[in-house]
Amino acid sequence: MDYSIDADHQTIVDLAEKIFSDHAGDAYITSGTQGVDAQLWQLCAEAGFIGLDMPENLGGSELGFSALCRVLKALGAITAPIPLLNTAVGAYALAHSGFASQLESIANGHGHIAISLNEGLRIEGDRIVGSVNAVAYADSARFVVLGCAGKVLIVEQEQSGVTTQIQTLSSGQPAALVFIDIALEDAVLVDAIADLQSRLQTATAWQLYGVLEEALRRTARYTSERKQFGKPIATFQAVAHRAANAYIDLECLKGSAEQASWLIDEQRPAELAAGMAYWWACEAAHRVVHSTQHLHGGMGADLTYPIHRFFVRAKELEFSLGGASKVIDIVGQQLVDQAPETRRLVC
Repeated sequence: MDYSIDADHQTIVDLAEKIFSDHAGDAYITSGTQGVDAQLWQLCAEAGFIGLDMPENLGGSELGFSALCRVLKALGAITAPIPLLNTAVGAYALAHSGFASQLESIANGHGHIAISLNEGLRIEGDRIVGSVNAVAYADSARFVVLGCAGKVLIVEQEQSGVTTQIQTLSSGQPAALVFIDIALEDAVLVDAIADLQSRLQTATAWQLYGVLEEALRRTARYTSERKQFGKPIATFQAVAHRAANAYIDLECLKGSAEQASWLIDEQRPAELAAGMAYWWACEAAHRVVHSTQHLHGGMGADLTYPIHRFFVRAKELEFSLGGASKVIDIVGQQLVDQAPETRRLVC
């Protein structure tokens, strides 16, 4: 397995880091910007970020899922409110449905996609009914992609039987409670739930990696500059050990995320690797952002100081797909299902 990226991918990553860093400084990060950042969304469209993993005949560049993931990592470093993850992953479902022709305009920044595979929808007779809570960016999405009875339901925002109630996530980013009550015969259901779940878990892990890496980078700088007893606090053993443990968590997350995105690009089974990548992301998120906030001392508790935004964004992403406890149950069942019958333990 070779997780290194080629020159085209590196060019895209460099461009993403340049665009995001130029657009969002500390004042932007602490502003708590409400709604989708339309200017940044258009910049992403012009740079080709939205269509990185879309087929060329549908308006994308087909550079691959790994390229998208590394752009999401760069986005994580600025905690900006744009639905790049949601749209790019949701586009996979649209590409395998009758809505594929709509992807070119989405890749050009005209509208976005919201996605949630959390439970909430069910089939009752000849109708699909239910609600899904806290669907990020669903309040203004052009399409909403949801899990339903082991399949993927794709609905248009303006479709009859689809209503939303506006919500706001803990980071200030927009979301909605989505209510569905549509006839089964009018529903667009795609049999791609496993692939979509793997992509969503892996993409979330990569964006969390970007959030955590930037939080730790800022903490390293702060502890190197902050002095007590005439010495930088980074030289104190307790501070250094806690920062080192956070770095180890990041390295473990990096390895698992690289493996999952590589498997997806290689069109190999990725369910187990994607689940482990998201689990590592959740575990690392909990430990790393608590450490980075703690190592900032009193400044870490200041809601107007940048490090707080990374804490909030990390916790939001950590629980967006159910959290570590939920995914480790799924991974455990996958391991049991894959194990040869003779190797299973009988209690």
